[in-house]
Amino acid sequence: MLQVLVTLFNQKFLVFTFQVSIMEDLDLKRQRIFGRQVKRLREEKGLSQDDIAARCRVTKGSLSVIENGNRNFSFTTLLALAKALEVEPKMLLDIDFELFSE
Repeated sequence: MLQVLVTLFNQKFLVFTFQVSIMEDLDLKRQRIFGRQVKRLREEKGLSQDDIAARCRVTKGSLSVIENGNRNFSFTTLLALAKALEVEPKMLLDIDFELFSE
Protein backbone atom coordinates (compact mmCIF):
# COMPACT_ATOMS: atom_id res chain seq x y z
CA MET A 1 0.00 0.00 0.00
CA LEU A 2 2.82 2.40 0.88
CA GLN A 3 4.57 1.61 -2.40
CA VAL A 4 1.37 2.48 -4.31
CA LEU A 5 1.14 5.82 -2.51
CA VAL A 6 4.80 6.59 -3.18
CA THR A 7 4.37 5.72 -6.87
CA LEU A 8 1.25 7.89 -7.12
CA PHE A 9 3.02 10.77 -5.40
CA ASN A 10 6.00 10.48 -7.74
CA GLN A 11 3.74 10.50 -10.80
CA LYS A 12 1.84 13.59 -9.59
CA PHE A 13 5.09 15.34 -8.73
CA LEU A 14 6.51 14.67 -12.19
CA VAL A 15 3.34 16.03 -13.84
CA PHE A 16 3.48 19.15 -11.65
CA THR A 17 7.18 19.66 -12.38
CA PHE A 18 6.51 19.31 -16.12
CA GLN A 19 3.68 21.87 -15.95
CA VAL A 20 5.88 24.35 -14.09
CA SER A 21 8.60 23.86 -16.70
CA ILE A 22 6.13 24.61 -19.50
CA MET A 23 4.99 27.80 -17.77
CA GLU A 24 8.58 28.93 -17.23
CA ASP A 25 9.33 28.34 -20.93
CA LEU A 26 6.24 30.35 -21.88
CA ASP A 27 7.31 33.20 -19.59
CA LEU A 28 10.76 33.27 -21.18
CA LYS A 29 9.22 33.37 -24.67
CA ARG A 30 7.01 36.29 -23.64
CA GLN A 31 10.00 38.12 -22.18
CA ARG A 32 11.92 37.65 -25.46
CA ILE A 33 8.98 38.94 -27.50
CA PHE A 34 8.65 41.98 -25.23
CA GLY A 35 12.40 42.60 -25.39
CA ARG A 36 12.31 42.59 -29.18
CA GLN A 37 9.51 45.17 -29.04
CA VAL A 38 11.56 47.46 -26.80
CA LYS A 39 14.59 47.13 -29.08
CA ARG A 40 12.51 47.72 -32.22
CA LEU A 41 10.98 50.91 -30.79
CA ARG A 42 14.38 52.13 -29.57
CA GLU A 43 15.99 51.56 -32.95
CA GLU A 44 13.07 53.18 -34.83
CA LYS A 45 13.68 56.31 -32.78
CA GLY A 46 17.41 56.19 -33.50
CA LEU A 47 18.29 55.87 -29.83
CA SER A 48 21.14 53.91 -28.31
CA GLN A 49 20.95 51.67 -25.29
CA ASP A 50 22.95 54.33 -23.46
CA ASP A 51 20.28 56.94 -24.31
CA ILE A 52 17.42 54.83 -23.01
CA ALA A 53 19.34 53.58 -19.98
CA ALA A 54 20.10 57.15 -18.93
CA ARG A 55 16.47 58.20 -19.38
CA CYS A 56 15.21 55.17 -17.42
CA ARG A 57 17.87 55.34 -14.75
CA VAL A 58 18.83 51.73 -15.36
CA THR A 59 22.21 50.46 -16.42
CA LYS A 60 22.96 49.75 -20.05
CA GLY A 61 23.54 46.14 -19.00
CA SER A 62 20.07 45.93 -17.47
CA LEU A 63 18.51 47.33 -20.63
CA SER A 64 20.45 44.84 -22.72
CA VAL A 65 19.20 41.97 -20.57
CA ILE A 66 15.61 43.23 -20.95
CA GLU A 67 15.96 43.56 -24.73
CA ASN A 68 17.34 40.03 -24.91
CA GLY A 69 14.38 38.72 -22.93
CA ASN A 70 16.45 37.51 -20.01
CA ARG A 71 14.91 39.57 -17.24
CA ASN A 72 11.52 39.79 -15.64
CA PHE A 73 11.27 43.35 -14.36
CA SER A 74 8.91 45.55 -12.38
CA PHE A 75 5.91 47.54 -13.49
CA THR A 76 7.75 50.76 -12.65
CA THR A 77 10.52 49.75 -15.05
CA LEU A 78 7.89 49.23 -17.75
CA LEU A 79 6.61 52.76 -17.12
CA ALA A 80 10.16 54.16 -17.19
CA LEU A 81 10.87 52.38 -20.48
CA ALA A 82 7.71 53.82 -22.02
CA LYS A 83 8.62 57.32 -20.86
CA ALA A 84 12.20 56.97 -22.13
CA LEU A 85 10.93 55.75 -25.51
CA GLU A 86 8.30 58.52 -25.53
CA VAL A 87 5.44 56.09 -26.05
CA GLU A 88 2.39 55.13 -24.04
CA PRO A 89 2.95 52.02 -21.92
CA LYS A 90 0.27 50.23 -23.95
CA MET A 91 2.48 50.67 -27.03
CA LEU A 92 5.11 48.46 -25.40
CA LEU A 93 2.47 45.81 -24.79
CA ASP A 94 0.68 46.14 -28.13
CA ILE A 95 2.22 42.97 -29.52
CA ASP A 96 1.11 39.44 -30.20
CA PHE A 97 2.72 37.45 -27.44
CA GLU A 98 2.16 34.28 -29.48
CA LEU A 99 1.05 32.42 -26.42
CA PHE A 100 1.75 28.96 -27.71
CA SER A 101 4.64 29.39 -30.09
CA GLU A 102 7.49 31.74 -30.87
